[in-house]
Amino acid sequence: MIKYLTDKIVVGSYMGMLRIFSPNANKLSDEGSADAQLLEVQLQNAIIQVEVGKFVSCSEQLHLAVLHPRKLSVYSVSGTAGNVEHGDQYQLKLVYEHNLQRTACNMTYGTFGGVTGWWTRYSNEMISEGSCLH
Repeated sequence: MIKYLTDKIVVGSYMGMLRIFSPNANKLSDEGSADAQLLEVQLQNAIIQVEVGKFVSCSEQLHLAVLHPRKLSVYSVSGTAGNVEHGDQYQLKLVYEHNLQRTACNMTYGTFGGVTGWWTRYSNEMISEGSCLH
């Protein structure tokens, strides 16, 4: 998984490009460096919104929720140490997805008033999507 002690910037585009950056405050250059970008993946659908949270009930790790127009996908991001020359390698792996009956326009996540049950044993965050009205 991506290290928790450092901040990351996750960006998704309507063209389906998902990028994860690791900003470095110690660099004074205005230009972005190649090592600041950890991951770049072209997904098949437009990305409406991305969120990071504990969305997998059997894991304490943070996962990435990606909202597409007709689907919600949850991914794990894992990294492996690479050579000094190439740096670390990061991968995006689909954990689960839900097909939506209507076109989504946004999502929110949280504990929603402290709802409890067997599904909150490891994770107390749930996702709710908002549909566009026609």
